Amino acid sequence: MILFRWARSNPNILKEYGVALSATLLALLSRFALDPLLGDHLPYVTFFVAVAITTWYGGWGASLTAIALGGLLSSWFFMPPRYSLAVIGMQQQVGYVTYFLVSLAFAGFGQAQRRARHKAEAAMEVLRYEVNERKQGARALRASDERLQMAILAAMPALGT
Repeated sequence: MILFRWARSNPNILKEYGVALSATLLALLSRFALDPLLGDHLPYVTFFVAVAITTWYGGWGASLTAIALGGLLSSWFFMPPRYSLAVIGMQQQVGYVTYFLVSLAFAGFGQAQRRARHKAEAAMEVLRYEVNERKQGARALRASDERLQMAILAAMPALGT
């Protein structure tokens, strides 16, 4: 019940997490397709793309979901011993940590770019409002100037000029 209320209050959240799950599933299927060529090497390679896609489309939560799922799935399916979450050996441990650090960097830069874009869009809205206000002020000034000119022209015969 709480989940449904939360999802209704954040309509894009389901789309963002849907992208995270879909991109990660596609990365998993792609890695399975590459498995005969790669074997135990480069277990994370397709999951980087899933993280990048999710970061581009979604928020922090969706990005972190793609990162965590990619790490778990790559460990389970593509790292020896397969079908285990154990990360054995220095090379695998360094690869695992590197995957998480690079993915977090993707997500961090992506979210910073997203915040900057939203900030720029908000500033643009303020500028549009100000331009509209200035245009209305200029129109009002022109109308006032025209009324003043007409008043002067109407007063000229009475003044004898």
